[in-house]
Amino acid sequence: MGSGMEMIVIPFHGQGHVFPCAQLSLQLATRGILVTVASPSELSSSISAACDHPLVRIVLLSLPPNPPDAPRHQTLFRSRLMAEPFAELLSQRAGPDPSGPPRPACVIFDAHCGWAVEVCERYSIPTAAFFTNGTCACTLEYIGYHSPLETMNPDDPVHFDGLPESLQITYADLSNQRPSIVGTGGPRSRGLPPWMPEVDGATVFLFNSCDELEGPFIDCMAREARKKAFGIGPLLPPQIWETAGAPLRDGAVRARKSSSISEEEVETWLDRKAPHSVIFVSFGSEVSPSASELAALAAGLEESRHPFIWVIQERVQMASAGATAGRPEPTKDPWLGVVPEGFEKRVGERGLVIRGWAPQLLILSHRSTGGFVSHCGWNSTLESLACGVPILAWPVRGDQNQNAILVVNHLRVAVKVRPGRGREMSNEDVVKGVDQLISDAEVRNRAAQIKAIFSSGLPASSSSALDAFIHLFVAEKP
Repeated sequence: MGSGMEMIVIPFHGQGHVFPCAQLSLQLATRGILVTVASPSELSSSISAACDHPLVRIVLLSLPPNPPDAPRHQTLFRSRLMAEPFAELLSQRAGPDPSGPPRPACVIFDAHCGWAVEVCERYSIPTAAFFTNGTCACTLEYIGYHSPLETMNPDDPVHFDGLPESLQITYADLSNQRPSIVGTGGPRSRGLPPWMPEVDGATVFLFNSCDELEGPFIDCMAREARKKAFGIGPLLPPQIWETAGAPLRDGAVRARKSSSISEEEVETWLDRKAPHSVIFVSFGSEVSPSASELAALAAGLEESRHPFIWVIQERVQMASAGATAGRPEPTKDPWLGVVPEGFEKRVGERGLVIRGWAPQLLILSHRSTGGFVSHCGWNSTLESLACGVPILAWPVRGDQNQNAILVVNHLRVAVKVRPGRGREMSNEDVVKGVDQLISDAEVRNRAAQIKAIFSSGLPASSSSALDAFIHLFVAEKP
């Protein structure tokens, strides 16, 4: 439908941003759109591996090295360094020379790259802000800045027109949201979250979600931002939709990294376990719970009677003790030093500890997996939903807290492990949470119903939304 039309996609740093941008590029390409991915050179290997399509090309932007006084959050800083080389690219593509390359119909930028709006405005090129995180998280942060929280008590319920009552959000849910989901972040103030002005100039909002999961939140963001908003996800590897219930090998869709075990060994271990019996524990590749909570996790897994896979990532940031928002603290131990001495010998064949990279898609799609102890990062949440695996929600920081509210309160495919504000997790909490996750038939049935939404691939609502988004620019093309 978009033959001859070109769109430019700007990804942000980080696996949780690169993969959705790559999948969006592929979805556009399958609809006949020429896609140019404007990427910093340090992302070239990840982008190239994920964007294998004849209509997708990658243009690398050379970024200067960081100055000595570069801020701590260097990914945002590195993103802003893309503005000048990207402006040079657009000057070649949208200049006055009629014999030059055609003008792109639209620039789609990761919402962390709000600088793209000003650059594109110089050349009168429309833009679309792409939110790789969940729409519920964006909505709750927007409400948190919009509501008079300074007059409320922590347990006061918060009502907002158009949102489902099932959320049952409170002042505490909205105030525990730092750092900001996207954009520069900053001190809390009444009005708008700091990312909203950065993306306000975009023509359209795109969300890595679908109406079936987050319809009320997509509608809310469209209404509050006064823009067209489309749920065009979940933007997951197409192999997830094509396996027809068979385990999915991660090596077929993702670059393998260093690990203490092979994918084949993990599958063999899973094959020996009963259906829906295994607990999968993974907190992602960036931030983990505190050392004391990880110790409670280890004790709880040891006490539990259920088989488990526990993934420990190398060189992640550890949350400070008692910090539900996940304020990081450095650790010199690349494996966090949380596996107690003799732990693996005591649990024996019942437990499998993976140090480093783990085949998450294989584990989630395997028939033996019965639950996912997760930090509720958005990509992990989507993968769990697509595979029909219930979640034991253990958020650490930022939008993970709001994603947990979505899956626990609204979708009801998860249970909470955290006992409440101001108290750290104990091994008893872990044992109780795991038991509930495995035994709760209602949660398991709802997870299976969510999985059925994706039985034919990308949901029909998302496919239609992508077509409608493209049509906006087909209609405007001279």
